[in-house]
Amino acid sequence: MTDREQSGIEDHSYARRIARLRGYYFQYAPELVDHLLSVPPAERPRVQGLRGGVWQGFLTVAGMVGVVTAVLAGSAAGLLAAVVSGHSLVAALVAGVLVAVIALVWLMRYQRSAWERIGTARLFADE
Repeated sequence: MTDREQSGIEDHSYARRIARLRGYYFQYAPELVDHLLSVPPAERPRVQGLRGGVWQGFLTVAGMVGVVTAVLAGSAAGLLAAVVSGHSLVAALVAGVLVAVIALVWLMRYQRSAWERIGTARLFADE
């Protein structure tokens, strides 16, 4: 696991812990409810910026690195295809786009699986 991916997963864990702490305050210190944003427990991660959705993965550092990596892999494949095919633009474009899309899909799926693993992990023994 890369440092960037670990950082994103830690951010997700921190947000879940903050949501749990807020829930504790709502339950055991009801006089604080007026001072805290009162939202249902299921909505707390979204309010804290963990929206999810298809595009959320592109808004992380790991997602941006994945896009750059996919573009670089696609351009390298396109350059190689152009040289091998005798400088054919069509071969270069097809190979480059194909490799870039495959790399991007694979990297985003890997990132999504890491987020799903941490999303289902227990933070505390009593969960």
